[in-house]
Amino acid sequence: MKKLLVSTLCFLLLFTNISFANPALVEKSVKDLDMVNNNMNVLFKTILSKENLSKDDIFKQVAFNDSILSENSNKIITAYSKENNLHIKRTYSSIMYISSLYQLGLSSLLVYLDDTSQLDYFLDASASAVSANTLLLQLKSDIKK
Repeated sequence: MKKLLVSTLCFLLLFTNISFANPALVEKSVKDLDMVNNNMNVLFKTILSKENLSKDDIFKQVAFNDSILSENSNKIITAYSKENNLHIKRTYSSIMYISSLYQLGLSSLLVYLDDTSQLDYFLDASASAVSANTLLLQLKSDIKK
């Protein structure tokens, strides 16, 4: 009887896809990335409309989004370093990559706001945000599977 129980447990552990990832961490990270994405869209619209363009407010929004991304990154890095499952590590890596793209976009946006004649930085910020949004949508669909 013991052999049957042990072999059944071994079979279940070896041939099933058991996810030991912290689902709350992944879910919170995705929500945070969603919030940053929405905030960046508002920032771009504000800059493009040139209405009510207060640089101080924009700098505060950028700092707020950057703090969210930094906090999120620190938690994911800690979880990544403790993880052994390759699929979960891939999910964590995807979250980190998306977060990095948003941070790059925010940094480029700050450079552009400092000197609006450098339009390349605004385009870089926009391209980074679009890439991050596309990858975020892909990550969400991968998580639902």
